[in-house]
Amino acid sequence: MESHREYAVDELAELAAPDQKEIRVLDVFSGPGGVGYALRELFTAPHVDGWFCGVDETDYSERYPGDFRQMDACDLTLDALGLDKPVDLVWLSPPCQAYARPSHVHYDDPKAVFPTFEDLGVRDLTSLGREYVIENVVGCDDLRDPVALNGVAFGERYVYRRLFETSFDLPEWSVRAGPDQETVPMDSVGEKAYARVKGTHFATEWDKTEIRAAIPGKYVAYVLSHCPTLPAIEVPGGNVEYRKRGAGGGNAHLGSFGGGV
Repeated sequence: MESHREYAVDELAELAAPDQKEIRVLDVFSGPGGVGYALRELFTAPHVDGWFCGVDETDYSERYPGDFRQMDACDLTLDALGLDKPVDLVWLSPPCQAYARPSHVHYDDPKAVFPTFEDLGVRDLTSLGREYVIENVVGCDDLRDPVALNGVAFGERYVYRRLFETSFDLPEWSVRAGPDQETVPMDSVGEKAYARVKGTHFATEWDKTEIRAAIPGKYVAYVLSHCPTLPAIEVPGGNVEYRKRGAGGGNAHLGSFGGGV
């Protein structure tokens, strides 16, 4: 298993110096790499400069697929990261238990039990980036004017609807399956197929909860391809054609990006 070094604050400052690759994306509430695996695939393209950094209160430095910093979100500032200016994009994946449908089965008020955006300071964290993305589950009422994506729109057999609030324009791409189109509930595909859909099948040591929290790579690519501060990020086949034809029509250009079944 490949290990990844955890950087001290002064080392992060050196890495962010002008003669080094810049931090382009902060992946906050990163977990072991539910978004990080898609970022790795995008950032290893030869024309993309810079790097990304995962941040979480739990130490995932040996498992995250890029540079990693263990920090509590409440302590997360540019100064604490050794940065003198906002990164190009901060991607925020705050815990969803306060909003998830199963939580309402077990608790009258899940927000009184689990941390909310306000508890975690999510709105303050958006200032870490020139642009931001906040993603969460359907039912998250703390998202502002979110855009929905689902697998059917990308030509997949699964639905897996997810919500994204962005500081930039992002066209919604979530469609209903046709009457003759067979869809497969994500809960029924098995963990290996589930991990392949999420693009985390490389991470064989992940548990069920970690796999289920991951975001499909095609979703991440679609969102980042619209971010104005990351113009070099492209989905396979090119952003212009992808946007013109829409995610579903452009699915052939994505090929096997981010896994798939």
